[in-house]
Amino acid sequence: MTKTDPITVRIQPIDRTIADEKIHALFDKYSPVSYDNPRYEKDTPLNYCIITMGDKEAADTLIKEKNGSEWDKVKIKISIERKDPSGSTVNFSFRGLDKSEDDVKKYLKGYKVKSVERGVAKKGTLIGYTVNVVLKDMETANKVKTEFKNNEETKNYGLKFFKQTGSAVERCYICGTLGHSKKNCPEKDPAVPQVLKHKKTKAVSQSEKSVPEDKEQKKNKKGVKREKQNTKE
Repeated sequence: MTKTDPITVRIQPIDRTIADEKIHALFDKYSPVSYDNPRYEKDTPLNYCIITMGDKEAADTLIKEKNGSEWDKVKIKISIERKDPSGSTVNFSFRGLDKSEDDVKKYLKGYKVKSVERGVAKKGTLIGYTVNVVLKDMETANKVKTEFKNNEETKNYGLKFFKQTGSAVERCYICGTLGHSKKNCPEKDPAVPQVLKHKKTKAVSQSEKSVPEDKEQKKNKKGVKREKQNTKE
């Protein structure tokens, strides 16, 4: 990868209803190569439903017994809808399947289901919760990264940068710049030595440090003791 290769910046999460005019207002000044943000051409049913249960206990039971199970060989996901303080509303996801509200009610027969509302993506909304913009080079990518971070309107956006191959762009952990690793950072101080890891050694007490006595020393000590005893007598 060279400094002049195009870089794709992906912004996420983002409101799916964001208009193209708003996206262009954010990026046109960087003269991007292209915008890649497909939208739904018509109202499109999605593969999840919002389900209202009889009460919180019914919602908890449904999650306990059905979350992670398979429906037509597809694993389903069920979770509490956090926006509902009562805890009786759940999100029911069946990615990869095309099921109607009646299909869902039939599948969950026997549980206290009050209502099922299938999600629908409105015409013109983004397909997915990301915006993708292809920038002309690494220098532009670093400019976007810095300016978005320092702008009140855009500082909370999550930015990810990708090469043409689809792999993530390297980011330096010393200066924060895209395009090189900390090992090759121009701001790295060559005078700072590398920290070597030493094997930890157990602390030795003063008594342990003393040289052990040999047999001759022990023999002499015994002789001294006897001499003292004889003198006393």
